[in-house]
Amino acid sequence: MYTYDRGDPSVGSSIFCKVRVYLPHVWGQMGRYFIVLASMDRFAMTSSSARLRSLSRLSVGRWLLGVFTVVWHALGSLALIMTTIQNGQCGQFGIYYIWYNVYSIATIAIIPLALTTIFGSMAFFNMKRRHARVGLIPDIGNAGFHRRDQQLLKMVLAEVSVHFVTNILFPVITIEVAATSYMNASKSQIRLQIENLIVLVGRILFYTSNAASFYIFCTVSGTFRREFKEIICKCGRRAIERPQVTNRQVTRKMPKQQESRL
Repeated sequence: MYTYDRGDPSVGSSIFCKVRVYLPHVWGQMGRYFIVLASMDRFAMTSSSARLRSLSRLSVGRWLLGVFTVVWHALGSLALIMTTIQNGQCGQFGIYYIWYNVYSIATIAIIPLALTTIFGSMAFFNMKRRHARVGLIPDIGNAGFHRRDQQLLKMVLAEVSVHFVTNILFPVITIEVAATSYMNASKSQIRLQIENLIVLVGRILFYTSNAASFYIFCTVSGTFRREFKEIICKCGRRAIERPQVTNRQVTRKMPKQQESRL
C-alpha cells in the first residue's frame, strides 16, 4: 500500500535498497540451515556410534546456532556488495546478477536440500537398524521405544519432503531466467508474464518452507501435539495461579499489619 501511493523507497535510497535484500536473505538462510542442523542432530541422536550421539546435546546445539548466526550475517554481506540501483531499479546487474544467482542457487537450494535429504535418509536407516536390533531383545519397554522412533521418523521425513517440494521450483526458474537474460534471448510479453508468475510462486513457496516446521510436526506427530498442548496448559495454569498466590499472601499479611497498629 505504501509503494502504491508513494512509490518504491528502495529506488531512492541505496542503503534501503541494500538492506531490503540483505536482511531477508540472511534471516532466510538462518532458518534454512537451522533445519539442516536439526536433521544433523537427529542423525547423531539415532547413530549407533557413542561419539556421534554425544554431539546431540543442548550445549552443542546452542553453540552451532550461534556460529551459524554469525557466519550468515558475514556471508550475507555479498548481497550488500552486489545490490545496486540502476535505471530506477534495485537489484543485481551485469556480472553481479550472474554471480548472485549462482551463489543463491548453491547456498539456498542445492546445499540445504542435499544436506537435509542426506541426513534425513541416514537418520531413517539408523532407526531401521535400531528397530531390528531392539526387536531381537525381549523387553517390555520396546513398544514405547518403537513408538517414539516412529514419531521421530515421521517428523524427519515429512520435514525433508516439504522442504524439498517447496524449494525445488525457485532454483529451476532462477536458472532459466538467469541463463536467458545472460544470452540476451528475446522473450515475448506473455513469456515474461509467465516467468514473473512462476518466480513469484517459487518465492512464496521458498519463504513458506522456513515457517512450515511447526505445522508439519503438528500434522504428522500425535506426540508433538500432545506435548505442545501440555506445555500450553501448564503455562496457562501458572499464569492463572500466580495472581491467586499473591492475593493470598496479601490477605495473610493484612491481619498482622492490623494487629501491629492496634
